[in-house]
Amino acid sequence: MVIIRPWKYGAPVEEKFSQAFPRLADITPSIAPEPSDWIRDRVRWGLLCVLLLGAPFVFLYMWSGVYSLALAHVIASLGCVVLLRVLRRVRRPELLGEVGIGLLFLLLVYSATVTGGFYSASFTWFLVAPVGAAVLVGHWVSVRWTALAVGIALVFWVDSLTLRITVESQIPITDQPVHSLA
Repeated sequence: MVIIRPWKYGAPVEEKFSQAFPRLADITPSIAPEPSDWIRDRVRWGLLCVLLLGAPFVFLYMWSGVYSLALAHVIASLGCVVLLRVLRRVRRPELLGEVGIGLLFLLLVYSATVTGGFYSASFTWFLVAPVGAAVLVGHWVSVRWTALAVGIALVFWVDSLTLRITVESQIPITDQPVHSLA
């Protein structure tokens, strides 16, 4: 029989909360910690979504002639496959969830540099990393990814204002409407 302790040291959080605020503790529902199996399932489904939703983009970028971005999608997909294999054996699935979010975020940053920077339609995909972190791992992790996404967005925005480094889209002009929808 395995006993899951949701706290590391001392009394559980609920007990400390009810001691500090006894009247408020009576009216608030107790929230049980999520077992790692639930987190493991969410991370598994998130990695599978990256695999399944990323596959059409490989063909889209190959069709447009942007082979470096197609290769980046293939590398990210292989990374997801490796993470899915390791997910069975790891004790902390939330760590692999963060690695998966990091892999997706690196792909999105590279995609933004290839497709035109701050003013490209694919730049809105930066919202996926914080939302994915909140769903897969937890809301405090999403705060960290939100700060990183805002920081990278500011770098791209300042770059677009100063025009020191021009980020031109490698996607042909005839294929850009299709990529705006993707």
